[in-house]
Amino acid sequence: MRTREEGQALVRQYNQSQLTKSEFSRREGVSIHVLRYWQARVDNNKPKKKVHFIELQTGSITKASTGRLRVELPTGATLHFEDTPDLDLLLRLVFNNQAV
Repeated sequence: MRTREEGQALVRQYNQSQLTKSEFSRREGVSIHVLRYWQARVDNNKPKKKVHFIELQTGSITKASTGRLRVELPTGATLHFEDTPDLDLLLRLVFNNQAV
């Protein structure tokens, strides 16, 4: 059994080696299962990426009968569209204009 530090060092060495798991395991004389075990342990201890959500309320998106669209963001920014925009474009604009 390896200590936590040894397992973390093993994963660091593997990540820097640019070898496949099989090649690295064979070279280091460890079971591929041991390497996978320590990879999972190390990955579970990494800080999770912080996710930000913007709540869109029905009043913050309005569409006039002319097809125009206005989106008011919590940051105070307002997006105006002459026609309904592509959803991917709208999501990128909302995401890039949020306060983090």
